[in-house]
Amino acid sequence: MKRKDILAVYHKGPQAMVQLVESLCSRIETLEAQVQQLENQDKKNSKNSHKPPSTDEFHKPKPKSLRPKTNRKPGGQLGHVGHTLQRVEHPDHIVIHSVTDCSSCGSSFAHVPVLRHEKRQVFDLPPIQIEVTHDVRLKSGHTL
Repeated sequence: MKRKDILAVYHKGPQAMVQLVESLCSRIETLEAQVQQLENQDKKNSKNSHKPPSTDEFHKPKPKSLRPKTNRKPGGQLGHVGHTLQRVEHPDHIVIHSVTDCSSCGSSFAHVPVLRHEKRQVFDLPPIQIEVTHDVRLKSGHTL
């Protein structure tokens, strides 16, 4: 309803205003009932109604862990000896990654001395390959 329509009702007198407010209140009550019905419908799922689990759409419950609670913090525990791969003296491949240009302004680093470098070793497993053995059994014509 626009402002000019409300003013037109106002100029018709108090009875017209009361009628307008009553119709608006009735409409508000109807809409509130619809909202309440939709909210109640949204709260229902397969756990609290006769609805099948396939109708549980967006509000599925979070899965609960079957592991019992302990007092330990997550991660490695104190006193646990860890195992890690040690650096090898002679790696199979050496790859040098050098920075040639500034990532911000694009200027060249060709004449700038190297201040530091980082080393790391990556351990990769070779690709798995199927090994096929052709088995030939020689049979003689001799019988026992």
